[in-house]
Amino acid sequence: MEYQDSSTHTRKKSSSSHRPPQSKLGSYAFSLERGSNSYGIQPLGNMLLQCTCNVRDSGLGTLKVFSDEMLCDILGLLGAVDLARLAFVSKALYVFCCQDFLWRNLVLLDFQGRFSFEGCWKSTYAVCRAPSSYRAHVPLKVSGFFSDYLFQSWLCANLRMRAEWLSRDNVDRRSNLSVEEFIRNYEDPKKPVVITDAMANWAALKRYGQGRATFISI
Repeated sequence: MEYQDSSTHTRKKSSSSHRPPQSKLGSYAFSLERGSNSYGIQPLGNMLLQCTCNVRDSGLGTLKVFSDEMLCDILGLLGAVDLARLAFVSKALYVFCCQDFLWRNLVLLDFQGRFSFEGCWKSTYAVCRAPSSYRAHVPLKVSGFFSDYLFQSWLCANLRMRAEWLSRDNVDRRSNLSVEEFIRNYEDPKKPVVITDAMANWAALKRYGQGRATFISI
């Protein structure tokens, strides 16, 4: 999938100028919430289409041998001051150190419930730490940064939930399902199913009374 951050393009003023950006995958279109900034992150497939190098590798130096997931785990061990300082080292580290989920964890750890969300978690942390000297966070767009892991994380966090995703229960609910029928209708075609009587024959349901244990079946 080729992706372009439509928020970076100049648009003519019209009645649709305030709508969230949309991307298309085949005949399916999805829209994005006004949430965290992507910092220019693109999926790896775009690097092949653009015939360019990934600034991720050059900006990380010897750290490039780590996967993006492992790097985020390591950065998650840092405090806010160290994370902010590390963002000045290179463009690649700037992108990593500005990831919203890292700052969300710091906000929840340092301030717990004593905060008001300020549009992104980095800004929220800055307001909580020094409200009098706070300056609005202006994200930079880094060109040539490709990462499936970071792009997917950002996309899932900002994808607008469509009403039909929440209003429909399209997973079969079955009881008295034989092994052969399960394999034929669900396992082989890789189709999900909820088995409603999976606990019906559990001996624990008969051995223990409600006072000692509570069992919940779907």
